[in-house]
Amino acid sequence: MFAYTFAVISVHFLYRYFAICKHHWLSLFFKPRFICLTICSVLLYGSSYILLIAIFMWPNEETRLVLDLDFIQKYNETTKNIPFFIGTYGPESDRSGLISMGSAAIILLISLIFDAILAKNIHYSIKNLNLSDNVKKIHRNLLITLIIQTTIPSILTFFPCLIIWFYPFLNLDFSYYSNSIFVPMVNCYPFIDPIVITLALNDYRMVVFKCFKRPTQIHSYNTSTFFTTVLT
Repeated sequence: MFAYTFAVISVHFLYRYFAICKHHWLSLFFKPRFICLTICSVLLYGSSYILLIAIFMWPNEETRLVLDLDFIQKYNETTKNIPFFIGTYGPESDRSGLISMGSAAIILLISLIFDAILAKNIHYSIKNLNLSDNVKKIHRNLLITLIIQTTIPSILTFFPCLIIWFYPFLNLDFSYYSNSIFVPMVNCYPFIDPIVITLALNDYRMVVFKCFKRPTQIHSYNTSTFFTTVLT
């Protein structure tokens, strides 16, 4: 599902790019044809990632038999009814693991490079906009929010997966870090993402802080008594 996340974020970047740099094209985003094209592009991008993993990393019977030895010993269960993907490495194995992992990494990197190029153009265009400082600040905050939305899944999902995928080539044992750090990082993404986005936007942040702010006590006065006292 990583690819779908990055694809949707790229659509957000494209919308911001049209709104800032090519505002005369912004109406395209609301036309049915462009909406269908966007949906199909996201589905195609995400499906290509899933198909690569499914084609090259679906375990065969030989792989399951090898894994069954450890699974039966540790979990008292075979892998026969367990769906999973696995990459094979080594001189005696085929290159399916390397092909699938490398292709998946390239697909995600393409999305990140695309977002970086759009973010750079948006950043320089905001400086040259003939708008008030407040409007520029709003656009700048929205751009920062998009960058944060891209950075969080990159740090919590993409880069940990890269380490897990490719550390066998270095003959290093990262099994402890994979189970104790990298896997929890991937699982924390859905929880951390909305919190960071809420705190990044000033309006949302103020609303959240108001919920925890101690209410101010307002003292009421009897106006008639007050004026009577003053006049006398």
